[in-house]
Amino acid sequence: MLILLGLSKINAQEPKNTYGLPYDKAKNTVIYTEVIPMPGATKDKLYERGMKCIELMYKNAKQKIAQNDKEAGIILLKCSTTVILKDKKGMEVQDGYVLYKFKLSLKEGKYKYEFMDIHRDNGGYKTPIEKWLNEVTPKEQPEVRFKLLDDDIKKAIAILKENMKADKVQVKEDW
Repeated sequence: MLILLGLSKINAQEPKNTYGLPYDKAKNTVIYTEVIPMPGATKDKLYERGMKCIELMYKNAKQKIAQNDKEAGIILLKCSTTVILKDKKGMEVQDGYVLYKFKLSLKEGKYKYEFMDIHRDNGGYKTPIEKWLNEVTPKEQPEVRFKLLDDDIKKAIAILKENMKADKVQVKEDW
């Protein structure tokens, strides 16, 4: 039993370098999360906006939905980012995927987003990002890899925040 506890402690150790990714020490994980107050917005209205947002955030968004529970106020998507690196000749080369989950939780007057459960996927072999951060080598271009992921998620967050705001009023032209 003590051996198992020791192994889980090793797997959960804080990365030496997070390359700018948001690392939650309490949860021992990389996670992008924030609660956004939306005074006066109902859960149903936020759900409608959330469904519209995911269409703007992701191609084929409906196919990425793993959970869609309007009653509970939860939308969960399984997403991915393609890793594109440059080889020694400067040619762009696809180098696997980063998989993650995007969860949007909705309540009266607020919503919470979480980009979590981030894994590297190289041909079906998945490595949790926390482990990957500790094992990455300079040859793997970690600054480039993790910046691509960070930029991709931050872009999604910006789209989400902008489009979850109050409904845009369309002004009819008076002819």
